[in-house]
Amino acid sequence: MSSDSETDEAGGLGGAPSAAPAAKATGKGKAKKLKGAPASDAALAAQAATRGNAALRSAARAAYLLRGVHPMAAADKAALPPWHSAPCCIGIDEAGRGPVLGPMTYGAAWCPVARRVDLKKTDINDSKQLSGDQRERLLALMHTLDYVRYEIDVISAADISARMLQRNKYSLNALSHDSAIALVRSIIGQGYNVTELYVDTVGDPERYEARLSQLFPGVQCVVRKKADAIYRIVGAASIAAKVVRDHCVEAWRSCFTPAELLWAGELGSGYPGDDRTKEWLSKNCEDVFGFPSFVRFSWSTASKMMAERCVQTTYGPDSDDEDGDPLKGTGGIMRFMGAKAPAKAPADGEPCAKRSKVKQRRTAKWLRDRKIELGGGGL
Repeated sequence: MSSDSETDEAGGLGGAPSAAPAAKATGKGKAKKLKGAPASDAALAAQAATRGNAALRSAARAAYLLRGVHPMAAADKAALPPWHSAPCCIGIDEAGRGPVLGPMTYGAAWCPVARRVDLKKTDINDSKQLSGDQRERLLALMHTLDYVRYEIDVISAADISARMLQRNKYSLNALSHDSAIALVRSIIGQGYNVTELYVDTVGDPERYEARLSQLFPGVQCVVRKKADAIYRIVGAASIAAKVVRDHCVEAWRSCFTPAELLWAGELGSGYPGDDRTKEWLSKNCEDVFGFPSFVRFSWSTASKMMAERCVQTTYGPDSDDEDGDPLKGTGGIMRFMGAKAPAKAPADGEPCAKRSKVKQRRTAKWLRDRKIELGGGGL
């Protein structure tokens, strides 16, 4: 369960929700009721959870390939609540940072500082400490709370791979930081009076906290390891991020009919160390195209498999390359994505002169195309 380190510092107003879902039976077979839900409302709570899950699945189908605010979260805050001008606190956490399959989702949840204590009356907690059914029901509960909002940034596997393999390297840490910062800016831009920010760290927490404090000088920024287990508002963000990621993975599979689904088999957890995931990758590595965009091919697990099993690709010379070296541009798929290949060593005495002549020819061609004449000595 969550730590009590955030205790009653926020003060507190009452107001537990009138209806909330009940959790699935625990491992010992005893039904565990979620806090904040009267027993008489169990049927209503179950219906709310069902409706919420259906809406999330529908939204995930539209969002799983995109990077942006999750439609379900956006629909929940079409109008600012009455408390938007009161001091608010934000919690931020991610889901799916480590897997080789599927998107990474960043979640932000926020509420009035004065009502943060009300979250302690619920079972909202670090999503990793909850079962899938409990996470689903707690997200449905969050939909019924009039003092909580959340927003999700869905970053596709293809986007992660492209950014990490571009020539100007964009690390996963940088991508994570930028996503969190964009979420905070989005919430402030909507008109909420944000005074406190709690973030589960990525990288060095002190440097990350200093950067956030510099970017948001009027906000008290706290960056901690395991923040989702310390602060309930971060736990709420982690639940939203995890449930949305799970639905994105489900939506990817459900977008295909059995006849269209070329990538068969059990996905496993998606983590590189999972034997089921490695088996799925092994069975679904296509000789020419590699993996579907659902796979993060920047991960070493996938890139090594592609290097060993995929057909080597040759890229011809540029159309304006008068040198016509047939070996120029030859390399594997990973070279195309930005990896450096060893240069061919020319004969002694050739490099400088050869490059100089090629450069002169290209310069002359550029000038001729633009009908520019040089006087005097020419080129």
